[in-house]
Amino acid sequence: IYTLSLHDALPIWSANQTRMRLKEMRDVLLFSGQDGISFSDISQQALENLHDLVRILDMEGNVIYANRSLKSFVGADPTGTNCFFDEKNEAFVCKVPVSNQLNSKRRVIREKDIDGRKYSIQTSPVTDEKGNVVAVIEIYHDITREHNMYRDLFNHIRSMRDDISFARRIQQSLLPTKKQLTTLDFDYRYLSSEDLSGDIFDYFYLDEDHLAIYICDVMGKGISASMMTMFIRQSIRSLAMDYPSPAKLLGKLRENFSQLKLGADKYFTCFYAVYNRKNKRLTFANGGHNCQPALLREGKVEWIERPGLPISQLFLDVPYKEETLNLSEGDALLLYTDGIIEVQNKEGEQFGLERLEKILSVVIANHQISQALDEILYRVNRFCWGDTPDDIALVLMQVKKDSSEQE
Repeated sequence: IYTLSLHDALPIWSANQTRMRLKEMRDVLLFSGQDGISFSDISQQALENLHDLVRILDMEGNVIYANRSLKSFVGADPTGTNCFFDEKNEAFVCKVPVSNQLNSKRRVIREKDIDGRKYSIQTSPVTDEKGNVVAVIEIYHDITREHNMYRDLFNHIRSMRDDISFARRIQQSLLPTKKQLTTLDFDYRYLSSEDLSGDIFDYFYLDEDHLAIYICDVMGKGISASMMTMFIRQSIRSLAMDYPSPAKLLGKLRENFSQLKLGADKYFTCFYAVYNRKNKRLTFANGGHNCQPALLREGKVEWIERPGLPISQLFLDVPYKEETLNLSEGDALLLYTDGIIEVQNKEGEQFGLERLEKILSVVIANHQISQALDEILYRVNRFCWGDTPDDIALVLMQVKKDSSEQE
């Protein structure tokens, strides 16, 4: 809103010059015509009517202009005061040193606490035609309210982060223990894209001969998804004893879920199975889990392609189908969520089932099924350069000879 047009550089006024001389310089800077800084009436009024506090200082730190807001705040006209040498002056304008800015030819923005208020101070040089700095203009913007809002927001976010961290510890404490059972080896890898995950899996004994295993993927991420995983875990654990049939259990789980009345946009997928260790049979039902489990046996990878509908409000009357697989010693079952196959590289290409199958074929050929999970994660991270936007869950179950249980 101002321009400088001086044919000759203005002299540098010392601190002991009279207030009248300072007033003359101010008048030259603000109101002279052809030979001085030319302010239009509109520009002058803009400075005078600014709510922000504005002052102009010469190269000795003398105030040569103060706008109406600054005069009102100070309670007097600070023109002629000096910010460094006038020790008796306790006015607002002299509480912020500007000596380190007087010779700067660039705009500087800094923050200062003044009289219990927080100010953003913009200091801009005023130069003549030759580029010499002859004065500085400073604008004080009171940001106390914004600062307090940011502080309160920061404290609120920090409190939320503490709550989320606590919820994360609870969620991770619910993961099953990696262990070797009588006839099965279990291993898993679990990575959440955020602090809280929407993937959950579990395995536990129903009785001496039957063991339940499942994997679920909740729509969405974050707090709501993590709360849903806790609902799933507690529901399945409470239903499993009364509903040994996987298909019936999924039906009852859907019924319980519908009672929450969360809306059609909230749903989850679930692959649930029961393993009989005596006859090595795996009975399972699929609740819309579109990540086909991989059966590793006889040196091959077989995909268990069984369709099903997710657990949601939309499919309350559709029954789930149940099937059985006969397993043998050495067979392995891989369960996973879509964070593996849907992860993309920089070109937008998905990792996909084909790459996953190649990895599994290699570990089978090298008799390294126990290393399958680490190899999958290694290849996925190389594929996407470590950028995994979705949660990842991998569970590996392998049949072994019957022996005493080790935990």
